[in-house]
Amino acid sequence: MEKSALVPLLNKSFDGVQQWYANQNDLNFVYRPSPEKWTAGQHALHLLKSAAALEKVLRINKWFLWYKFGKNNRQERDYIGLQKRYKQKLEKASPSFLANNDFSPDEVTVEDKEIILNKLEQKRERIIKNMSRWNEGQLSTFVAPHPALGKMTIRELIYFIAFHNDHHVDVLNNGYLQNS
Repeated sequence: MEKSALVPLLNKSFDGVQQWYANQNDLNFVYRPSPEKWTAGQHALHLLKSAAALEKVLRINKWFLWYKFGKNNRQERDYIGLQKRYKQKLEKASPSFLANNDFSPDEVTVEDKEIILNKLEQKRERIIKNMSRWNEGQLSTFVAPHPALGKMTIRELIYFIAFHNDHHVDVLNNGYLQNS
């Protein structure tokens, strides 16, 4: 997927997240379908943490990324291929990994809803702004680590954020309270 298609892809996924939460009352933000599941608000915080990580990578000096993580040395995955790999990793992930990593959310309250969703929107804007600093070749050459998928190209990290947002909206659509 070319760079020109990445912005609409990201916008569609972030719009889906914002729309889901806009259609929920405040109590649904702290609804937990079962004791081992995150609340709807924790999903939003998790998405914010994920978007913040991508935004940080896009701001880092490219040569620092090269020094720290090297350059891509494999065939870059397309959107669908990366999605399949992520789903495979999720199926094999240990519960301790899923529950205990830097992207696991803390508890949230109803009062956190507007703050989290506003920050998520700011991250979207910053991601898109910072993407302008990257050309097609750089998106496919420079890599950064993902906690479950290992080193990924910057383009793959952008793909990831888009389908990761969509994945969480799907989870929320299947098992969380909704108000139309």
